[in-house]
Amino acid sequence: MLKVGLMLTAALALLVLLPGAAQAGTYTNATWHYHFTAPDAWYQTNESGGNDVTFESAFFGGALMSAGHAEKAAAESTEVFLLAEATAAHGQFKGLVGGTDVQAPRTFTTGGSRLAADFTVDWTLMSETYRTRQVFFASDGWNMTYVLTFQSNRTDYQNRTSAWDNAVNSFAVDDEPAPPAPEQPPASGGFLPGFDLAVVVAAVGAAGVVAVRSRPRR
Repeated sequence: MLKVGLMLTAALALLVLLPGAAQAGTYTNATWHYHFTAPDAWYQTNESGGNDVTFESAFFGGALMSAGHAEKAAAESTEVFLLAEATAAHGQFKGLVGGTDVQAPRTFTTGGSRLAADFTVDWTLMSETYRTRQVFFASDGWNMTYVLTFQSNRTDYQNRTSAWDNAVNSFAVDDEPAPPAPEQPPASGGFLPGFDLAVVVAAVGAAGVVAVRSRPRR
């Protein structure tokens, strides 16, 4: 827990979100072979949380969306694998921030016909309640696991679900090779190696910065 605490403290202290150019249309990551539709008029930020990309809303409320990946030899786009990933990440997330389940870990098929898993948690920081959803995908061919994280103040969350659902439904893996023949059974879950807790800590740290910046003046 000491290591986790230090990581969280560092994220809260050092994570700085700097607005870039307004984003719209498709975000493509050619290095890690995926793309999705980014929300209109959101800003891509420069941040130190270990994600591939983070977007922030241009409007009051400080909503965030991020995407990340982890190389994982046992990655499989199957219900069993994805549910194990979501369940492990859910436990890590709640271990950091506590909170209340809005949606327990589950698997589903996106509007783009890709298998995914997700969970949603409400949690409180500095007297503000946030809602965070993490959505997991996997690629057998690239030996990769991907995660999209969506976060905003709980009262504002429903106003953003259309744009975020569009990101989930448009997520696709590019030039995906045929998966190799399995040599051994897939690993039984565990949080994403390569991230460790980076995705969770980045989400929590970003919320801390947003909480400081977006609280109304009294």
